[in-house]
Amino acid sequence: DGTEPLDVVWLGRRSIVGIEPGRRIIASGRVAMSHGRRVLFNPTYELRPLGKE
Repeated sequence: DGTEPLDVVWLGRRSIVGIEPGRRIIASGRVAMSHGRRVLFNPTYELRPLGKE
């Protein structure tokens, strides 16, 4: 629901075109716990337009 912070991790990928620090995305998938933190592993995602909230 967007109220809790979580980490988003793509396993086996060094980088993904268009994703960089501060870029907004909509990600979905199964949330898991890893080392006490919420994590989305290999989610489906949509890049949000730059400069838009």
